[in-house]
Amino acid sequence: MSEPVDPINGVLRGLVPALCGAAVLAVPGMPDTAKAMAAVLLTLVGAWLTATAGRTRLAAVQARFVPQDPVQRTAAVPTGAAPVAQFQAQPVASLPMPFAPAPAAPIQAHAVPQRPATLPPTTPHVSMGGPTPTTAGPDAVYLGPHADPAFPAWQLHWELRDGRTGAVPLPMGAQVKLGRHSESDVVVVSDEVSRTHLVFSVTRSAVHVTDLQSGNGTWHRKADGVELRLPAHAAVALQPWEQLRISNPWAIVLTLEPAGH
Repeated sequence: MSEPVDPINGVLRGLVPALCGAAVLAVPGMPDTAKAMAAVLLTLVGAWLTATAGRTRLAAVQARFVPQDPVQRTAAVPTGAAPVAQFQAQPVASLPMPFAPAPAAPIQAHAVPQRPATLPPTTPHVSMGGPTPTTAGPDAVYLGPHADPAFPAWQLHWELRDGRTGAVPLPMGAQVKLGRHSESDVVVVSDEVSRTHLVFSVTRSAVHVTDLQSGNGTWHRKADGVELRLPAHAAVALQPWEQLRISNPWAIVLTLEPAGH
C-alpha cells in the first residue's frame, strides 16, 4: 500500500489538471473543437487523480482504526512461542498451621415428648346446662386476623365432629384466643363455641389454658384418662398430647402437640 495522501495534496492533484484545461480554452489560434477536447480530457485526469487520492487516504484510515480479523490476529502469533505458565494452587494441607483448632463440643439432643400409643376411653359427660349444641357440629376452623404463626413452639391439633382435622400454631409468648368471633386468633365457626371461648398463654416450656366462662364449657382430658370441666377464669397447665373437648356432646377436640408433629 502506498503512503497515505494528505487531503490538501489530493485536492491539488485534481485541481492542477482542471486549471490547465481552463488555460487551454484561452490559447489563441487554436480551433474551438481542439480546445474543448483538451479541456474535457484534462478535467477527467484531474477527477481521476482526486479519486485515487481519496481511496488511498480511506485505506490508511481503515488500517489504523479498524481492528484486524480474529483469524488474522491468531495467525500472526508465532507457532514456536512458549506457552504461558499456568498458576497451580497449593493444597491447603501443605500450608503450615500455627495452632491446632479445638474440637467442637458435641450437641446435646433434647428429648421430644412422644404421642401416647392409646388414650383411655372417654368417660360420659354430665350436662352442665347452657346452650343446646347442634347436631351438625362446627362449620370451619381457621386463623383469625390477629394470629401470629411465626416461630411456634406448640400447635393445636383439632378434630371436628364430622371427621375433619387440622392444626393451628401457638407462637411463643403469645396470648391466643379461640372462639366464634371473627376477631379471635383461632376462629371456630359453630354455635356450640362461645364468642371468646378459651385463651392460651404460650411459653417455650408450657401452655396454660383458661376458660372464659363459656356457655357450653370445656373439658380437660389428661393423659391418665381423667376428664374434668375447666373452671371459669382459672389457668390450667396442659401437658403434651392432652386434650380439650368443647361442648357436651363434644363439638371439637383440641390436642396439644409440640410444633412440627
